[in-house]
Amino acid sequence: MKLLVGIAAATGVAVFGVAPLAAADVASGGSYDGTAVAYGNLVTATNPSVPLGLSLEQSAPESRVRLTSLGESSALAAGPYLGDSATGIAFSQAGGKGLGGLDFPLVAVTSAGDKPKDVTAPGVDLHAESGVNLAAARAALGTGANRAATDARVERVTGGTSASASSFLDTVVLFDKLLISGLRSSAETVADDSGNRTRRGTLSIGRLTARGITITVPPESPLGAGAQITGPDLGFVDGQFFLEVPGAPRNSVPVDAAAVADAFRTVGLTMTFAKAVETDTGIISPSLTISGVVPAPPENPQVNGETPVSVTLGRTAASVTVRPAAAIPAFTPATGTTPAATTPDTTPAVDGAALPGLVPDAASGATVPTVDLGTAPAAGDRAALASASYAHPDLAPVYLALGLAAAVAMGAAGIVRSMSVSRGKGV
Repeated sequence: MKLLVGIAAATGVAVFGVAPLAAADVASGGSYDGTAVAYGNLVTATNPSVPLGLSLEQSAPESRVRLTSLGESSALAAGPYLGDSATGIAFSQAGGKGLGGLDFPLVAVTSAGDKPKDVTAPGVDLHAESGVNLAAARAALGTGANRAATDARVERVTGGTSASASSFLDTVVLFDKLLISGLRSSAETVADDSGNRTRRGTLSIGRLTARGITITVPPESPLGAGAQITGPDLGFVDGQFFLEVPGAPRNSVPVDAAAVADAFRTVGLTMTFAKAVETDTGIISPSLTISGVVPAPPENPQVNGETPVSVTLGRTAASVTVRPAAAIPAFTPATGTTPAATTPDTTPAVDGAALPGLVPDAASGATVPTVDLGTAPAAGDRAALASASYAHPDLAPVYLALGLAAAVAMGAAGIVRSMSVSRGKGV
């Protein structure tokens, strides 16, 4: 993951777009519009060095696709991706290259009619394809134990349309103190051409721990009840934490979320769990957000001051909008009259905007239901515990460096004001 710091500060990518195919599979005269998106880490940060006080949003890796009955087929695989607004503008201002005029190797984008595209680099593997009946994207970063991967696809299946997205993280360190391994998230919906559908969204974490935390074994545990475990291993399955107790089967000792929140609060981290959301057209998977503060770096001309950072893990979403063919009522002319010309009901048009929003945003007024698992401690408490460190690379300063460097570069180019534009209709 360290390779991202050196090459992503001067990167950009064209805005994710779509193009029509010559022919698409339109079943029974109806229409469909499928989208899917998967994030590895979705990072939001604020820093006084960013012009206009704007928040930075970035993800790595990220996979997004769209497929419609109108012939639109698009796929994007990226690692990292700084968002449509910032990177799209930077790409166009640099004449089709990244910030600073450099080529941007860490994205694969295809539209209808394109050949499949693969991008590879040390620790990076990206794939995108846009066919008549399949749009698929895959992004993988890292090697060995330190890995992150996302996958998104929409495809026509017998009698309907399937959209699915998945995210995987292994041996990831955040805020130099939190270790996460074996995170798996998925969202899937399948809709037939009559509009009937199934949905499924999951999130699980094999191991979640932090240096310096202590958790008491619940009294209900058949083993070790009341004992205190320092540096415990925790599991997480769809909203329920489990404490690993010596001698007990894995994920057999549930622990209260408030106890976990209290423990992580002692090392300056706030945890928020978002439940799965079933939408009219699909599902948004459960996700876990970790919030903390990255300490101020040594004095430098680019980045100064502490940086509040929120990292959302495991967010995936899938959606399929189906509009069955409209029924044409029978016409019976009145006796002795000439039948009037009739026009059949038309099938409602599919929204042509790229990637309609899968996750509720501020503009829509909707929100993702969350459970606040705790409140961060005072800055003094954080400073006293900031010395903890793991051997694996910490992702928080990696993504912070990407976003801040890109923001500073765009500020110099006079285009930062455009970052206030919404990320279109992406998730």
